[in-house]
Amino acid sequence: MTQSTCFQHPDTAATTRCGGCDKSLCVKCATFEGGKDRCADCIQRYHQGKKTRAVVVGAVLGLAAVGAGTWLVLRPAGEETAPEAQAFDYGKKDVLIRHLRKELSLQPCDKTKGREYAQALFDAGDLKGTIQAGDDFIAKCGKSTALRQLTYTAHVQLQEFDLAARDVTELIEGAPNSANYFIWRGMAYDASSALDKAAADFRQAFLLKPAEPQVTNLLATAAARGGKDCEARLAVLEHLQARGGGAHDPKMLERLEQLSGASNCGTDGQGRAELSFPEKGPRQVEARAGGGVQGRFLVDTDSARVVLSKAFAEKLALPLEGAPSVRLQAGHDILTVRLAKVSDLEVQGAKATNVEVAVADTLPEGADGLLGLSFLARFDVKEDAKAGRMTLSERAPAPRASAVP
Repeated sequence: MTQSTCFQHPDTAATTRCGGCDKSLCVKCATFEGGKDRCADCIQRYHQGKKTRAVVVGAVLGLAAVGAGTWLVLRPAGEETAPEAQAFDYGKKDVLIRHLRKELSLQPCDKTKGREYAQALFDAGDLKGTIQAGDDFIAKCGKSTALRQLTYTAHVQLQEFDLAARDVTELIEGAPNSANYFIWRGMAYDASSALDKAAADFRQAFLLKPAEPQVTNLLATAAARGGKDCEARLAVLEHLQARGGGAHDPKMLERLEQLSGASNCGTDGQGRAELSFPEKGPRQVEARAGGGVQGRFLVDTDSARVVLSKAFAEKLALPLEGAPSVRLQAGHDILTVRLAKVSDLEVQGAKATNVEVAVADTLPEGADGLLGLSFLARFDVKEDAKAGRMTLSERAPAPRASAVP
């Protein structure tokens, strides 16, 4: 089974599909517009068919921007007097643009008019004018999430990927919990060949949204491209477990099959555990880490990593100085954590080695840690929620995608 490739660049791996025609696209061929990745032909059709001036730009994954809380209407802003903008043929937008430009000359920091003006420039196809309008408005009147989202999109369409990364960095500073923004910046870095930075952003997005297929696909692609097939395979396994384990995604199973050669990496768990939980209350287990240090862990299938309390990490003497700090979705919270690895982690007879863990300053009272995906995904997990049982056993060979109905 071969990996999907871009329909225009057969030698380049596809990272997404066009939301209009379903063609496979690489980073350079995909343009995010109107809540979807689109190819060049579908971008043109999208603009031709648009009836309103408001452009709703959703997340790369088709979700509301994490941290922003809602869908964002992008009608950016600014005052434009550059010669090339004045010479641009705005067609049917000309009257509106002239009107908004005059309004802004009277009230230069009117956010509504500013957004409508830059949006009109964008709709007319004046991408450079849009960027200038956004930059000018922000410099004069202060930061604007909507404007930065639009200037990012314009820079991407102009293939100015370094500048696109700069713009989305500003968005990340304002919303550090947004997985979408890390994906946007990672894609810009990837297109500009800053591959290590791209991989780091895709990884951060995964720690926030491990259940999202596009996040996983981008992370696995980046890891495999860097010769890290073991990491790529583990990311896919963690994603499948985050989706409920039994919710087989044919495309992800196909990806897992492509990485089947990495099944001898030593990352799969050994042994078996049969866990029972009370009908009500927390799902708590006893675990041993780092050669036998015992603690109480809460099972958290939403957390991309096993999370340790700072006190428990100190018992393990984990070296945290200089450890990378990231944002991690755990339960209903997003935690700032430092990443490390423990030599082994064991629950009953189920044991995994070299497990990546996250160390948090605070955890629920009485808990030494959270048992997350970086441990659970090493096993074949069967859960009977009604009976309050969870079974962890050694993972069987990955099923072939062709066998999935």
